[in-house]
Amino acid sequence: MMKFLDSLVAARQMKARDALEVAIFYDKYEFVEGRRLCDQVMMEYFHVNSMAIKEKKYTIDLELIIGLVEVAHKANLEGAFKAGMTYIWKNMKCYEKPYGRMMFAEDHLKKLAPHLKYSSDNRERLGMSYICCHVDLITWDSGPESEVDHPDFPKEFVKQCKIWDECNLLRNCISHIEVTGSSCYADGNYRFAYWDEYEPIDETPRTWGGESVTFRIQYDRWENDNFEGWAILRR
Repeated sequence: MMKFLDSLVAARQMKARDALEVAIFYDKYEFVEGRRLCDQVMMEYFHVNSMAIKEKKYTIDLELIIGLVEVAHKANLEGAFKAGMTYIWKNMKCYEKPYGRMMFAEDHLKKLAPHLKYSSDNRERLGMSYICCHVDLITWDSGPESEVDHPDFPKEFVKQCKIWDECNLLRNCISHIEVTGSSCYADGNYRFAYWDEYEPIDETPRTWGGESVTFRIQYDRWENDNFEGWAILRR
């Protein structure tokens, strides 16, 4: 702890991992200059250009990032905390790979949840824009689980990210399905509509047993029939 305060050379060579180890002690024993040094080193680590280089080189260390945010919060390093949470919020709202919302696992989100809540509640004081840290991160079926302080948020967020990923993969691989020779009058072209559904390009109702019906190709489950898979559904 004293090494970085007694030697200018050591202070110049201080790394983020060093700050991670000593910031709490600087705060505990009221070493103001030590806190400032750690705050500065962490902010430099989270600088936009620095993070862009790490992403380009595929050297992002998410465990370290979360550790730095946690320590910055505990040691009252508001500059570092703001910089770290800004990066995390940006990625949690981003669909890019490999650095976007898919990079977070449930364990990461459990650790981050209180910091997400805190930064959201204090965004104005911290100088973080609303768009950077709004709480409605789940866009498929937003409910109580989309709130970061909900106990199921980590699980639900990861689940919805996986659905999006499957949806994106399916849309890129199979843009449409053509049905021919069916015995249920479902022939025609079906376009991608949702991760588990293809809808007919021609929505004109057809007649089935005297009733007007439409068809979908959909992934579905019927527990009573012990079936799970893709099927043509009549509506």
